[in-house]
Amino acid sequence: MDLGLFEIRDTMDYPVLYSAIVAKADVLITGDKDILTVEHINRPEILTARDFVAKFGEDSENGQA
Repeated sequence: MDLGLFEIRDTMDYPVLYSAIVAKADVLITGDKDILTVEHINRPEILTARDFVAKFGEDSENGQA
């Protein structure tokens, strides 16, 4: 695991975000405040559950749920 890919306040969260990057996830849904503050990552898009539903939910313009 390359610990220089991004900065994160809580280093215990590093494996979670690193795994999402390696898996090429499109979206990481989390309520973890430390992960939500990570910057300079294009993929995965980091969203709260509420933001995910707002963006991709049944009633959104982009949603196909």
